[in-house]
Order: sequence, then structure tokens, then C-alpha cells
Amino acid sequence: MQEQSLSNVKSDIPLNYSPDKVERLDQESLARFKDIQLPFFKEKILRLFPCNLWQMPLPVAKQQRALIPTYTALGLTLLILYSTQNWIASLVIITLGFCATILYRHRIAYRQFFPMGYGKAIIKIDENKISLPGIYFENNMPQDIDKSKIRNIIVYWNWCKALNNISYHNYYSGYIFLLDLELENAQHILLPGTSFDCNRFMETLFQLGYETQLLRVEKRPMLWRFILIISVAFYLLWITVLGFYKIFSGDHLF
Repeated sequence: MQEQSLSNVKSDIPLNYSPDKVERLDQESLARFKDIQLPFFKEKILRLFPCNLWQMPLPVAKQQRALIPTYTALGLTLLILYSTQNWIASLVIITLGFCATILYRHRIAYRQFFPMGYGKAIIKIDENKISLPGIYFENNMPQDIDKSKIRNIIVYWNWCKALNNISYHNYYSGYIFLLDLELENAQHILLPGTSFDCNRFMETLFQLGYETQLLRVEKRPMLWRFILIISVAFYLLWITVLGFYKIFSGDHLF
């Protein structure tokens, strides 16, 4: 039977998997997703999870649209570098372009996913069902998924380096890309890991007895962070090389 997705979320991760590659969520594996910065507090089970609309994956048609400020800033930066070689001005322009892209994507996401007439987008979970807001569905209608209809929940994850704000040491924790709710009749619902606090959601799934399995995938978490670091490093290297060239050639740097 062909699988059918009930959600409007598109995944770039292959959803087919081998049963021997998954592991069941238990107390030991759950520790990968807990915040080690709060080790002394035992909080009650969370049942309400507000959704981050601006971190929802945009439709393909609007992904490039959200990058218009970045493309514009890059064009202006190249023009400034070619005409005036003013590196300070070019750095300011590209920084403003990245900030404008974040704000513009935020605006597009809210227009795309804001659940008109349904209040805040919140995931609710209890012992019998999971209530999902309309942002995850094409018709923008919220749905209640009975626990008895959920055959399995597959969590696609990988390790991610993080910083402990208490000890200021790096550590590795689990980063969740996607949750796949497998239902009856080969249907499934996809929930992006960035759209809510899915690490705490994992703890609730475990404590309420939802059948959950983990599948580690070879995908870099938070790719934007890697791209930003490489871009800044390349830019600083470029300025340094040009600076030494200007100094030894006797020209002014700016």
C-alpha cells in the first residue's frame, strides 16, 4: 500500500528505513535529548507545546522569495567592492542583508502558517491523543490523532555540538530534524523538529507511553551555522590578504 502524507510538510530525508537501523526510545536513549544545563530540577510532564511559526519549512515556491534581501545585498556588495573597494561599507551591506532576510522570512512564514480564527498554534498531548494545530495541514484545520491510531513515531535525529552556559564547555546532544507519526492505512504526519520544543516533547512521549523509535541520519544539524562561519572566515581572510597587499604596495587600505 502506498504511503500517504496527511501534512503539508515536505521532507528532504528519505522516510523509508530498515527495522534494524532504528532503536526504541527508552530511559537511556532519552538522555541524549535532555538539557544537561538543568540537572537538579524534575519538572512535571509538559502537555502543551507552542509552535514557532517562523521556523516552519516554507513551500518551495517561497523559499527563494525569502532570500531576496540576501541576493540584493550580495549584488550591492559586489558593486561596492568593484567600484570603490570599500570593505567596511560592503560588510555593513551584507550584514543588513542577512538581518533583512531573517525578518522577511519571519513575515512570509506568519502569513503562510498563521492559523486564522484558531488562536495560538499549540500542540497538545495527553494519555489518549495528540492534538495538532492547523499549520501542519493543507486545509489549515486542526486535528486530533487518537493514540490507538498511531502505529509508531519515528524520530529522525543526529548529534549536534552545543555550549553549556553554566560551565562554558562544549557537549553533544541530540538534534531532531523530523518526527514522523505513522498511522493506520499507511498514512503519516510529519512534524519539523524546529517548529516546537521537540526535545521536551520526546520526554512527554516516553512518559505517556507512546511507541517511539529513533533513527539517526547522516545530516548536518543547523547547516546555516556552518555556512555563516565559513562565510565570515572567508571574508576575514580576504580582508587580511588584501590588507597586507595594500600595506606592502604602499596603497591606502580603504
